[in-house]
Order: sequence, then structure tokens, then C-alpha cells
Amino acid sequence: MKVRSTGFSATFTINSKGNIMYYVYDQRGNIKQFSELVNGSNFKTQFTFDEDNRPKDITFNATNKVNIVTPNQAQQ
Repeated sequence: MKVRSTGFSATFTINSKGNIMYYVYDQRGNIKQFSELVNGSNFKTQFTFDEDNRPKDITFNATNKVNIVTPNQAQQ
């Protein structure tokens, strides 16, 4: 199932074990959020991108953040 709204789209799937996976995409088609409901527990991963559409960071379950540094950014 795909749902459209202003500026983003979302899809979800249900696997054979009944777990729900939910994907949200930004206007550029980048994955903005991935959520998975497993045995009643929700796990959320969020992604951000810079103005040049490069991955900037990933946040796991709202507390663990990983910053992505490209080779060009590391030299600055």
C-alpha cells in the first residue's frame, strides 16, 4: 500500500510473521524514516540528507545518532 501526501510518500509491508515495516520518503525519494513493529515493540530509524542530497546522519530509536562524513567533508 502506498499513501501520498504533500512532500512525502509512505509505504508499509507486513511480513509472514506479522511484523509491520513502515517506510517514509522525502520529496527527493530518499528514505526519511523506517519503522518496524516486532512483537509489539516499535523500532524507528530516521535518516537526514544535506542540501546536496548526501546522507547526513542516521538516528536509531531517537537516542543513538550516527553522523556520516564524506571524504570531502573530512578534508574541510
